[in-house]
Amino acid sequence: MSEDERLNQENMQSDDESEELSDNDSEYVTVDITEHPLYNVLSSIFEDTEGNNIVEKMNDLIFTIQQQTAMLEKTNQALINLLQKQ
Repeated sequence: MSEDERLNQENMQSDDESEELSDNDSEYVTVDITEHPLYNVLSSIFEDTEGNNIVEKMNDLIFTIQQQTAMLEKTNQALINLLQKQ
């Protein structure tokens, strides 16, 4: 076997090994943790019964705070205008 043939064969083998590795990399194991007690505690903290997670709740809270802040600013401006008229 010539040197070129031997190198070609080695390259083909390494390609096959690389393909095997990448096939194994794409495989994964699914683990069901829904029965674990810690999952039950954390899921009740981070997700409500309707499936809303903590991020959605935080966004709702931010929106509500922004609305309340806008109302307070209007009230504050109204009081300032009232005081200036006196």
